[in-house]
Amino acid sequence: VDNARNAVVAWDLKRYSIPLASSVFEVWANRCNGIDGHCDDAGALDSVVHSQNRFGYFAGRPNVAACPTGQIHAVWNRADDGGVSTIQAAVLEDGGWRRSGNIARDTLNKQEAVVACAGPDLALAVWINKENVGPYASNYGLHGNVFSPATGWGQSVRVGPVGSFSDGVRVAADRSGRAVVAWEQSGYVWANRYEPSTQQWGDTVLVSSGNQRAFYPAVDIDPQGTATIAWEEKVGAQYGVRARRFFADGGILEEPEVVASSAAVRGIRLGISADDTGATALIFLSRFEGFGLP
Repeated sequence: VDNARNAVVAWDLKRYSIPLASSVFEVWANRCNGIDGHCDDAGALDSVVHSQNRFGYFAGRPNVAACPTGQIHAVWNRADDGGVSTIQAAVLEDGGWRRSGNIARDTLNKQEAVVACAGPDLALAVWINKENVGPYASNYGLHGNVFSPATGWGQSVRVGPVGSFSDGVRVAADRSGRAVVAWEQSGYVWANRYEPSTQQWGDTVLVSSGNQRAFYPAVDIDPQGTATIAWEEKVGAQYGVRARRFFADGGILEEPEVVASSAAVRGIRLGISADDTGATALIFLSRFEGFGLP
């Protein structure tokens, strides 16, 4: 939802042929205005045919962001040309959706792309990238790209280190263009910050600590540039939700705060939101008590 309360939604659509000789994977999107709630005609951003001769072809898992200028950005996965996964992007402007093509510039597999508007006109996309480095072929890392109206999407860069497993990438940005990304890697939660003054990502920071397995991170950032990162932890049969602040200067202060801890608490659907004063609300799933709001 943008500042004018216009809302955009994107989704996967799969069409089957009869008989089941092939199927079509599509990515669709639509926008509804904030005045009367009227929605445009939904349109397909991408369409890929999957069949026995085109095995592994796919389009889906879209993510969208609404910018203060009214631009809407969408990113999604597309696998074609032998099943190699790419990150596709499109921007919704006055004339409709404009495809940007593949914004990940290498030929390695990608997954789980997210996008956020940073300031009035920038957008940042981050995704998990399969890396052909290290002792194992299944190593993964975090890559990203930045969009500006003048130049479009730039060159993709590495945002986080290479690890044996990466998942749950989330990104948030404030009105000045600062952004923070959080993700799970090798059983820990990590974070990095994008600084618009240098137009670069900083150094990766370990957010979770100890021997607890940490996963399902969530992140939001307030207008002062302070980000709050929350995640789920598991110690034996005990689950818990912890949170930690990531300050505008790039440092993490304070120890991780225990938000909730019991065998019933799960952070699978962690939701987090920071307002203009810096107050932060966190909502999470509890298996027996329903939703909890500290």
